[in-house]
Amino acid sequence: MNADVIIIGAGPAGASCAKRLSDAGVKVLIIESKKLPRAKPCAELISAQAFNFLKQEFKTDQNSPLFTYQSSDVAFYAGQKRITTLKSYSNTFYVDRRNFDNFLIESALASGAELMDDSKVVNYDHELKKVYLQGGEQLQAKFIVGADGPLSIVGKNLYGKIKNHRKNTAVGVVAKIPRESVKLIIPDPGYCTRPNIYFSVINWGYGWVFPNKEYLNIGVAGLIQQNKNIKKSFEHFFEQLPLKVKTAVNPVGHIVPFGKEAIRLGKQDTLLAGDAAGLVEPVTGEGIYFALQSGLYAAQTILTKLKSDCIMAHDYKKRCRPILRVLRQANFLRCLLFHKRCHHSTIKLIGKRKKYAQNFMDILSGEIDYIGYCKKSLF
Repeated sequence: MNADVIIIGAGPAGASCAKRLSDAGVKVLIIESKKLPRAKPCAELISAQAFNFLKQEFKTDQNSPLFTYQSSDVAFYAGQKRITTLKSYSNTFYVDRRNFDNFLIESALASGAELMDDSKVVNYDHELKKVYLQGGEQLQAKFIVGADGPLSIVGKNLYGKIKNHRKNTAVGVVAKIPRESVKLIIPDPGYCTRPNIYFSVINWGYGWVFPNKEYLNIGVAGLIQQNKNIKKSFEHFFEQLPLKVKTAVNPVGHIVPFGKEAIRLGKQDTLLAGDAAGLVEPVTGEGIYFALQSGLYAAQTILTKLKSDCIMAHDYKKRCRPILRVLRQANFLRCLLFHKRCHHSTIKLIGKRKKYAQNFMDILSGEIDYIGYCKKSLF
C-alpha cells in the first residue's frame, strides 16, 4: 500500500492530521490498533476551543448530532459539600467518544485518506521510517506521524521511556452510568443535567459527574505519584455520590501524560501529536483540543516540507508554541490549585467568590488561558 504519510492512531490528532493532508491531495494511510468504531475512556466535555476548531475544520455547529448533550449551569464541591453553583454559565457541549472519533475519521476518509484498523503497530524504525505490524507486515512512507496515545510506540522509539514517569503521568478512571439506572437521593433536580466538579476527592486532581444524553459520565483523575490507588479513590468517590445505581458499575482506566518531561514533538521526518506528544493540559486534563490542533500543525508542517526544504522539527515546534505556552502556564500554576499548602485556600476562594469559580470554568472550557486567569482573579 503506497502512501506519502503514515499516521499511527485514529483518534482526534490522527484524524485532524489526515483530513488536512488528504484535502491537499497527499496520500495518507491511517493505522489503528483497534477495530473501528471503538470506545475511548474520557470525560467527554468539549472545550470552547475544540468546539470552534470543529466548526472551522469539520464544518460542525451547535446543532450537529455530534454533540450529544448541552448544559449551562455548573456546581463545585469540596469533598461532597457543594460550595458554589454558577447559573446560566455558558453552553457546555458533550460528545460520545465512540461516535465522535468515528465522525472525525470518517471525515478524513471522505477527504481521501485510507485506513487500516484492527492493525497493531509493534515497532517502528526511525532511520528507515518503517512501521512493523503485529502480523509481520512492514510499511514505509516519506513521513510518519505518531498519534498513538500516551504509550506511543513511535515516541518510545524516538525518545525511550518518559523521564520521571510517575511524576509526569496521571490516571483517569471513568464509568458511564445509564440514566435509567440512576436515582437521585437528594432534592437537587439540576444535579443530573449540569457538570458537577469535585475538589478534594483525590490528590493532585479532581472528580466529576458530567451529564450526557443517555448516561452520566463519572470519574476521577490524579497524578500517579500522589495517589496510592486511583481505582480505590474512584470507588470511594462513587460511593459518596448522592446517587443510587441499579446496575453494575464497570470503571475503565486510562493514562494521561502530564509535565514538561512528557512533551516530545518528534525528530526529522517523524512527528508526534496529541497524547503521544504529551500535549495534555495538566490542571483540567483537557486533551481533545490539543490533539486536534497539533494534528493540524503536523499536517501543515508536512505540507510545508513538501513545498520547500524546511527543518520539520523546528517548523512544527514553532507552530506548536501557542499550545506549549498554555502548558507551561498550567504547569506553573497548578500548584495553586492542587498543592496541599495552597489547595484549601484556593477552594475556599472558589466557594466564597463566584468569580473564581467562573474563572476555573473559563479555563476548563478554554475561554481563557492562565495569564487571563491570573488577571481576572487578581483584579
